[in-house]
Amino acid sequence: MFQYPIGSEIVLALPGRGDAQRLFAQVDANREHLAPWLPWVEETRGAADSAVFIEEAQRGFVARRALHLLVLVDGELVGLTSLHAIEWGMGRACIGYWIAGPRQGRGTITRTTRSLLHSAFCDLGLSRVRIHCAEGNARSRAIPERLGFRVVGREGGLAEADARGRAMVVYEMRARDWGRVSGAFRPGVGAPDGARDR
Repeated sequence: MFQYPIGSEIVLALPGRGDAQRLFAQVDANREHLAPWLPWVEETRGAADSAVFIEEAQRGFVARRALHLLVLVDGELVGLTSLHAIEWGMGRACIGYWIAGPRQGRGTITRTTRSLLHSAFCDLGLSRVRIHCAEGNARSRAIPERLGFRVVGREGGLAEADARGRAMVVYEMRARDWGRVSGAFRPGVGAPDGARDR
C-alpha cells in the first residue's frame, strides 16, 4: 500500500478497508470541530460511510484522479489530506485537508501540505495547485498563506460557494513560484523547526 513518510514521525498512507472504523472514530470524535466547515461530516454516520469513502479513494488512486491519504503521527490516525480534482491535461489539482482538534497548532498540516506540493510539482509535473477555504475558517486559510499561495478569487453566493452557501477563498500556487518560495526545504521533511499550524 502507498505510504509516504514525512520526517521521522509523520506518514501519509493510502487508506485500506481495515481503516474504516478508525477513520470514522476520528471523524466522530471531532464532529463538532469539523462540521462547521466540511459538509460531508453530517453524512458520515458510521464506519460503513467511511468504508464507502475509502473505496472511492482507492478507485481515484487507481484512475490517477485523486490521492486521498491518511495522516498518521507515530502510527495514530490524526487526519486526512488529499491531492484531488487532478486534471492532467491542464496540469492542475487541488489540495484539501482536515486534522483532529487536539493536533492543531503542531505544524502537521503545514508539513503535509508542503510535501504534497513538492510531489505535485517535482514528481507529478503539475503546473498549479489550488486550495479552497471557507472565508471564515482562519485556521484553514493560515496554511496556504503560510506557504506562499496567492489569492486568485473568491466564490460567493449559493451557486458558487460551498454546500452551505458560504463564501470561499481560492488560493493558488504555481510550479514556477514554488521553486522560489520553497527555498531550502528538502522533500519529505516539511516545515522547518518552529513552523506551526493554527
